[in-house]
Amino acid sequence: MPLETQAKILRVLQERELERVGGNRTLKVDVRILAATNQDLEAKVQAGSFREDLYYRLKWSRIVLPALRERTEDCRPDRARLAAAATRLKREPKPLAADAYRALCAHE
Repeated sequence: MPLETQAKILRVLQERELERVGGNRTLKVDVRILAATNQDLEAKVQAGSFREDLYYRLKWSRIVLPALRERTEDCRPDRARLAAAATRLKREPKPLAADAYRALCAHE
């Protein structure tokens, strides 16, 4: 994300206000931000490509989710979710083939 955009997001978080594109009024807002990245933001801060003040604003609650390759037990298909997806797509529920399951678990 460009530093210019980071500054705008930081302003919204700190000041709780923004201006619409093409607008001429400042609007008061109450927002929550959920951010996700696969980048090392601490390294980006050190390199100067991510604002330190925005990093600390976003960092207050952090959830680290290991890659699926590090938690292969999670690649087991959930029958209830597969059934719900089949219902949503108006199809018959089908079990995941054993070969497909092995491929899913072996894939990094």
